[in-house]
Amino acid sequence: MEYPIIESLKKHNEILRADQFLKLPTDTPFGNLLLSWVEIIQRADRINDLIIELYRDYNIITQSRGIVNPDISHLFYKQKFLTEQIFYWLRKTADELIGLVYILDYNKKNNKFPSKIKINSIGNLLSEENFIPELFDNFRGFLKIVNEISNGYKHSFINSQAHSYHGEYYPVVFAYTLDYNNLKNTPQFHTYKFSDVLENYNTFLAEIKRYLIENF
Repeated sequence: MEYPIIESLKKHNEILRADQFLKLPTDTPFGNLLLSWVEIIQRADRINDLIIELYRDYNIITQSRGIVNPDISHLFYKQKFLTEQIFYWLRKTADELIGLVYILDYNKKNNKFPSKIKINSIGNLLSEENFIPELFDNFRGFLKIVNEISNGYKHSFINSQAHSYHGEYYPVVFAYTLDYNNLKNTPQFHTYKFSDVLENYNTFLAEIKRYLIENF
């Protein structure tokens, strides 16, 4: 099975080169924005390491179906653990990119940097329908999924009840969420093909990079 890794910013484990940098301000109240971008690029490599590990383990599991093999029993929970780690970093990176776009957009419009990053997360973005619609509107549905899943992993007490779920033909993202852990709300069971999530994320990163190059 091929690994659906994230390579919109650079090839996995490729040496970091100057031509992968963007022309971003290096002296702002929020620090060196080029350094923020470089960290995101390098982080993608480590996210890819987790993705490859998850898919390799999945292949071991599927190849052992029908065989009693206690040596791989730990891999089932590890799939869930790796999925939650990957989603944490996908969410954090998306939040940082949204904040970066806000800073640059504010500076371009006002000729000064903001004193507060008012739109600095997926949640903020989803509540601001008019913020750069030409960039974000095509991704609102996808970002809502990332937001719901990552929030569920972080906050939903009942997510442990998805402990034993496992994709039959390919890795699947499972999450069992309950808003505010309040039983007055309806629990939601989420399932997404992992490779679809990562493909959409690759597209999201590519569009963010394109927009940064063309507008700032």
